[in-house]
Amino acid sequence: MGDFNQHHLLWDKPRNMHLFTWENLDLMQPLLNLLRQHNMKMVLLLFIPTLQVHNTGNHTRVDNIFCTEQLMDMIIKCKTDNVARPVKTDHYPIITHFIHLNNVK
Repeated sequence: MGDFNQHHLLWDKPRNMHLFTWENLDLMQPLLNLLRQHNMKMVLLLFIPTLQVHNTGNHTRVDNIFCTEQLMDMIIKCKTDNVARPVKTDHYPIITHFIHLNNVK
């Protein structure tokens, strides 16, 4: 669907309240409507940071993984890997492991 890079109270820590402007929350509403309409769930556990701001060191959550309930049952784990973060980037890679299709009955 796209790269939204948005902050929201549903996944970012309350200490980042300064990022939850009315403008940002309004920008997120179409995505939230689609998630609700298609009954999609957030896979990456709540409050896990996906970005570290270079100039302040502040950790925030702007990236997410969403999927249907059926696909959710096939996910073994979903986590960030701050050690594997590429040089000169502020985003952490999100690693998602799925059940191998041969293991599904």
